[in-house]
Amino acid sequence: MTEELSSEAIRSKIITVRSRAVMLDADLAALYGTQTKKLNQQVKRNIDRFPDMFAFQLTKEEFKDLKSQSVTASSDHGGRRTPPWAFTEHGVAMAATVLTSPRAVEVLQLIINVFVDTRRQMLSGAAGQAEIGKYRKRLASIYDKLERFSDTILDMEINKRDRTTVRNEAEELTTSVLDAVKAHLAAKQVRNEDVIAEIHRKMAETEKLRAEARKVHAEADALDIRNLRDRFDLMKSMAETLAQANPAPALTAMDALGSPAPPGRIAISPPQTKKDRD
Repeated sequence: MTEELSSEAIRSKIITVRSRAVMLDADLAALYGTQTKKLNQQVKRNIDRFPDMFAFQLTKEEFKDLKSQSVTASSDHGGRRTPPWAFTEHGVAMAATVLTSPRAVEVLQLIINVFVDTRRQMLSGAAGQAEIGKYRKRLASIYDKLERFSDTILDMEINKRDRTTVRNEAEELTTSVLDAVKAHLAAKQVRNEDVIAEIHRKMAETEKLRAEARKVHAEADALDIRNLRDRFDLMKSMAETLAQANPAPALTAMDALGSPAPPGRIAISPPQTKKDRD
């Protein structure tokens, strides 16, 4: 067997599961010259070396789907009851290290090269587009069946008297729900407008209080000015009295201003006239 034929044989055993290129356990065991049971035993004994990115066991649904696509027709999976293990490129290499088969080491490099080439094709879209095309056809078929099933249910009569169908009830219910939503949104808009009006009213009241406060402050300032003016008039009167050399009115004015009398103040009698002196 030439290397080219060996590469083609290996490539035919690589399939796509969970969007990854893998090789099933029976096919890998055949290439490594060992039994499938022995390969899986070694994997389970060294399970810590085989994380999910190296190997994983197919679910029953995945196994059933593979058999329906005749993927396992050429292997011994057709008669087995348990789903097979799938090995990625890394898992294939790790499996060679846990087996004692000399053939495993010999064919490992060739298998790795085929995996690399397969991954390159998947990334380029050659194999990937074909796989996507298959799934799209299946999805289209499923959607078509669901649409026909939905139409059957919607056209079922639920009231024989007026021939009301599920579709009629659904449309009426949808209309009522939409009307309720519109009413709710309208009421919410009204409440929002009320809140905005209340905010404007509070702002007007606040501005009014600020104006009143400014008025009170202005009145207080005017009162202070009047008090200062009165005090100034008293001081002016005191100065005029002192200019006339009569201290009694000046002292009286000082008392009126609230200033203490000078130290040593004594009672001052009015000046005596010539008649009093005689």
